[in-house]
Amino acid sequence: MKIKFNDLTNQWHSIKNIVIDELTSILENGNYILGEPVKQFEKAFSEWNNSTFCVGTSNGTDALKLAFNSLQLSGSTNVYIPANTYIATLFGIIFGDLENSCKFVFVDCDEYFQIDVVSLENAIEQYGEKADNNLIVPVHLYGHSCNMKEIIKIAENYDCLIIEDCSQAHGTVAFDGKKVGTFGDVSAFSLYPGKNLGAAGDAGLVTTNNQEIYNRLLKLRNLGSVVKYDHEVIGWNARLDTIQACILTQKLKFLDEWNNKKQVVANAYSSNIKENDNIVLPKTSEYCEYNSYHIYPILVKNRESLQSFLHNKSIPTIIHYPIPLAKSKAINSNNQDEFVNTNRFSKELISLPIHPFLQEKEIDYIISAINEWVGNQ
Repeated sequence: MKIKFNDLTNQWHSIKNIVIDELTSILENGNYILGEPVKQFEKAFSEWNNSTFCVGTSNGTDALKLAFNSLQLSGSTNVYIPANTYIATLFGIIFGDLENSCKFVFVDCDEYFQIDVVSLENAIEQYGEKADNNLIVPVHLYGHSCNMKEIIKIAENYDCLIIEDCSQAHGTVAFDGKKVGTFGDVSAFSLYPGKNLGAAGDAGLVTTNNQEIYNRLLKLRNLGSVVKYDHEVIGWNARLDTIQACILTQKLKFLDEWNNKKQVVANAYSSNIKENDNIVLPKTSEYCEYNSYHIYPILVKNRESLQSFLHNKSIPTIIHYPIPLAKSKAINSNNQDEFVNTNRFSKELISLPIHPFLQEKEIDYIISAINEWVGNQ
């Protein structure tokens, strides 16, 4: 039996009958840039996510870049960012920092892989008064939300701004029934093909409830202009393609169903995979109401052994992330060794296959294979 880690083919089969006609219409009328489907997708996503405004962008990194620049910060800025995240979170803000005024403060993660709020508050107490602005960037990793109740309290107590990175958490609910992407001053989503909501190529979006930020985002994504040739600010070519918007609008209609089906897979794993000293399954914290399971991460002490064992049974796995952010050659941080959880997870984490189209026999096959390996340890 050959298992797929993700299944984009079946996603396409779910929408193709509608999308093909719409794509043909776009190709025939030639309205490729910021066409009506972009507005339709932005409206549909903002309603689905309960965000006041949504702006489509070219990718998730550009979404972060525009999100940061939309805040119009002046003077020095401390950016508190989880040590356990993908490097695009950091790069997006660097690209948006035109004045090169940011200092990045890495913060370790908690047992749920999210930014640790105690460490976060300690970092702000240590560095906060040394900067004109303090910006918290909670990254909702693997489909699990950050502890937004506490992060909002910290932001209020220390006068911090918040940019949420929701790139792995489309549909995740933090608290009070509110989805991620509605708590920050501005929030960024990647729509990379493998995400919960993925395009047929690169795409992203930004959400906000602030009219002024929204108006600036519209300019920033289109070379500083909303009226052709009238360039009011320095901006980028960071627009969402009309064709991608058309595909995303149709996929959005299935997103809740797909997320719920992944819940079924996750529940089966959690209920039936045997834990022991060598393997730890993920848990959902009380501070996360709904985990959308972008991935299903397990911790394994002898990771290479399990990965090889599963590979021989045609079960693919992925490591998120083998090189911690602070140890990346591009970053070369001075405090590489102080992030205890982040460094441990980089050595032990394996992501198992999880997608809406996994069949029961495939789920059982994966569980059986892992339990066979566990029993031999």
